[in-house]
Amino acid sequence: MGKIITVGLNQKGGVGKSTIATNIAVDLARNRPDLNIRVFDTDVELTASMDFFEERMIIPSIKCSVIEHPEELEEVISFVNASDKNIAIIDNAGMSTEVTESSVAITDLLFIPFRMSSKDLKALGLFIESINKANGRGSTIESFLVPNYIYANAHVSKVKNKLKPLIESGFKFGSGIKTRNSYTDSAEVGKSALEYGDIKAGKEIFYLVEEISKRV
Repeated sequence: MGKIITVGLNQKGGVGKSTIATNIAVDLARNRPDLNIRVFDTDVELTASMDFFEERMIIPSIKCSVIEHPEELEEVISFVNASDKNIAIIDNAGMSTEVTESSVAITDLLFIPFRMSSKDLKALGLFIESINKANGRGSTIESFLVPNYIYANAHVSKVKNKLKPLIESGFKFGSGIKTRNSYTDSAEVGKSALEYGDIKAGKEIFYLVEEISKRV
């Protein structure tokens, strides 16, 4: 059996879910050519991941599909059950839907990106509520809180301290993602930030890729 990686599961858009999902997919494929990576985009209105892979021609083997209804998640399950080398990456929509909530139940590893504003930190309560509603494999999810749009390392320390109760309850605090133009510019041409030439951004994503590699 392969693994299902979900990016998102929150009530807000614009926190970098699609950026992280697409960068993880591309850099994981580059670092682990033994794996078969497939992306599933649940945001039927924007389909940011779909747009990214339509621009991309470097690794055409990465397929992206749009999931519109909960029953279509069976396609994800069938894909990962077919081989222990199959890795599904779900790019969740920035809203609570039947699909996003149902995806929790089949997820093995969850990355929760968030902006480090007071409003976003309060929204983490909604993330946790969604996770607690999960059933099936959702009870064994490994979850990483991923601060995004960081402007100062000192700020990360303060936020980490505020999230101490979550961390103590089992949530891991993932590597932060700083504000970089390369993430936006590279996406427009279907490249990961590392392929675009931003080594520092590549290191930020590599931490997340490494966490996945440890589990497959």
